[in-house]
Amino acid sequence: MPKFPKLSVEARTAKGRKVKQLRRQGLIPGNVFGKKITSQSIQFDAKVFAKLYDEVGETGIVTVAIGEKTYPCLVVGQAKDPVTSQILHVDFHNVSLKEKVTATIPLEIIGESAAVKDLGGVLNQVLHELEVEALPTDLPENIEVDISSLAAIGDSIAISDIKIPAELTVALEPEAVIITVAEPAPEEVEEPAEEEATADAEAEAGEKSETAPAEGEGGEEKSEETKEE
Repeated sequence: MPKFPKLSVEARTAKGRKVKQLRRQGLIPGNVFGKKITSQSIQFDAKVFAKLYDEVGETGIVTVAIGEKTYPCLVVGQAKDPVTSQILHVDFHNVSLKEKVTATIPLEIIGESAAVKDLGGVLNQVLHELEVEALPTDLPENIEVDISSLAAIGDSIAISDIKIPAELTVALEPEAVIITVAEPAPEEVEEPAEEEATADAEAEAGEKSETAPAEGEGGEEKSEETKEE
């Protein structure tokens, strides 16, 4: 068997609420399963796994060693704490290196679009990953999508427009759209806040009251003139 990054694990007996104690000890609970093996509960060092996962991701093969037995596996699932992002559980799928498997490959956007840079278009990514079928050793880390061909608003890139290794069989149709360029959002005209409008109205009313004669002032002047006459 080819050499792959190795992860030494131990059989796990702790289950249910007891797995919290494992995490406090820096261990991660997990499972190994596959067509040719019975599902096994395992535990392993969190720091060792984090370093290994940075290297292989979900498409690289890991040799899971339980005692003297080894199993080529793919990391097919991780449960994480939504707040701390701590890894709570990991599943390993034991695979045959001679049999094709189904996997999801991330799409990586590269390049620069003139429609976005010069015209202010908005990239709308419809697909973020592709489901493919291939031998475990042929699975790439990602598939690149070059957006430099997007020159006008409304341009798009479909699966048929990108380079996909011949070893991969994509589940979706070639016409499936990966990314498009949409028109820029219209600029919103800011209306004056209600408080500002009220303040302006009050100020205008104050100016009028200062220029108008006070109530009764005209009558008093007229009565004085009548007395003098």
